[in-house]
Amino acid sequence: MLTRILQQNIGPFLHNERRLGPLTLISGEAGSGKTSIVGVPNTLWAFCFRPSDLTAKVPLDSVTRFSGLTTQRREIDVLLNGATYTHVCVTENDETTGRRRRWFAEEKLSLNGVTLLHRLGDSLHVSADDDGPALTLPALPGLSALALTPPERRRAWTYLTWLRDQLFVFAPLPHIIGAKLPSDTVRPARPSEECEDFAPWFAGWSAANPEQAQALNDALPGFLPGAQALLVDGERLVLRFGPRADRPGFVLGFDRLSDGERQRVVLEALRRAFLRPGATVLLDEPERFLSARDVGPWIDAVLAAAQAPGGPQLVWASQHPEVARRLVT
Repeated sequence: MLTRILQQNIGPFLHNERRLGPLTLISGEAGSGKTSIVGVPNTLWAFCFRPSDLTAKVPLDSVTRFSGLTTQRREIDVLLNGATYTHVCVTENDETTGRRRRWFAEEKLSLNGVTLLHRLGDSLHVSADDDGPALTLPALPGLSALALTPPERRRAWTYLTWLRDQLFVFAPLPHIIGAKLPSDTVRPARPSEECEDFAPWFAGWSAANPEQAQALNDALPGFLPGAQALLVDGERLVLRFGPRADRPGFVLGFDRLSDGERQRVVLEALRRAFLRPGATVLLDEPERFLSARDVGPWIDAVLAAAQAPGGPQLVWASQHPEVARRLVT
């Protein structure tokens, strides 16, 4: 379970620290920093498991609102099997040369205060333990050094496995939700934060989880009257609608739905796929673009899953009054 988030010099915050419980609401007006808070663990995940240019992961225009400050710090605590892992990542930013570049200055993973891994610059030091001797490894400029940890270091990999398999952050944006999946598209294990690759993810997930996909289809008529199934048709997602007295059945491209309709379908799919025991799910205003009537039943279902015995940890950033109302009643 994610128990603490710390950020320094990120978004509107010089220093911000939040303690988290099994169910946490982060509320505030637009521009108050909600997205930057939930973005801390998501960025640490991307550093480890989505290799790319470091600047692409953290755009320079989102570094800070405080000029002249070049160092950012991200830090989280995670409680696993009764022990606390602390993951610290410090990045440096240089725009003075006109090149605009970013690099890792320091990374550290500790277990109950004892350092397991420590990176300074381009070198990763792995501490000696029962699983092996001390090691010094070269670290790649744009990738978290933790991703280079040998799998036999079981204590470090307990944390990395949680980060890879149990941490999920979603902020779907309906105008970029993907509906196409060319035949050569990789089927990701999770959709991206904003769900622009929803279609290829759904194709892989529905094939691997036919019972859950059928449950999603059974639920569709509740918020899309007449809808029978969300399907992969060649290189696109489509919705099949059943016949009515005044018209025959038909198939409609997923991208032909309204923004709100696409958002509602995606939210239902994410709920069924990722709100599961052991998971930590961070939602960044997923209910945007939806009315209280449209989103209310989905909010109730998400809260029921989070409050069930053994349910997932839920961290919800929102300014929607319906979310706050249902959380406190």
